[in-house]
Amino acid sequence: MVLEHSFVPDSEEILLPKMIYKPYDLPMRTVIVTFSKDTIEELKARKLIQPMWGLEVRSVSGTYDIYKVKDHPDIGVFMTIPGAAGTVAFLEEVAYRCKAENFVFYGSSGALADLAEGKIVVPDKALRDEGTSYHYQTAEDWIDIPCSMEVARILDELGVDYVKGRTWTTDAIYRETKEEVSRHREEGCLVAEMEIAAVQAMCTFRGYRFYPFVYSADSLHSETWEPRILGNLAMDERLKYFALALEIAQRI
Repeated sequence: MVLEHSFVPDSEEILLPKMIYKPYDLPMRTVIVTFSKDTIEELKARKLIQPMWGLEVRSVSGTYDIYKVKDHPDIGVFMTIPGAAGTVAFLEEVAYRCKAENFVFYGSSGALADLAEGKIVVPDKALRDEGTSYHYQTAEDWIDIPCSMEVARILDELGVDYVKGRTWTTDAIYRETKEEVSRHREEGCLVAEMEIAAVQAMCTFRGYRFYPFVYSADSLHSETWEPRILGNLAMDERLKYFALALEIAQRI
């Protein structure tokens, strides 16, 4: 099986971010990772984040700025792209450029369990139903999220309502079948998303710390798709999730 031979930890990489980029002069110890362009634009408009001249990563699809949080020079913000492979590649580059050690990661997810719209989920284990993680860790079905306990502790301190459980990381949003949803729900998966298992695998391999949480947006619980708040979340609610990520970044 090809995945069983993908991870060779002692084999040297041919390409690394240091061959493409230079490290930035002002390190950011922690980077908040979001997917929402609207949130980034609103934070910029409110002058809560600011771009740093020359601090970005690039791909054929464009340039992605890394921002500094106002009054927190050691905390950055980065908007990534959906999907395990692209997100992991970007975060490898962000980590090198910013000398980052911590990633606070948040975004929407599809509910497999009976979760209310907007319910926060702290994943403590991820099902590795993608390809990227197998290049960073030995082939196994699940990967633990070690920092989930710290995320949960911070949410408890803040009095934030959440649930803790497993997530299904999948590459194929248009092949989330009824059989898979039913099986993974029985295995304890509360939500489905596209990146967490892979980012955790990369962070474990590189020695970074990964602090993810997601919120329940659309739903597959009834084995029919319900869009609910997916792509239709009010800006005030988007900013609440960012504020929560910022609280975590400040407290870790």
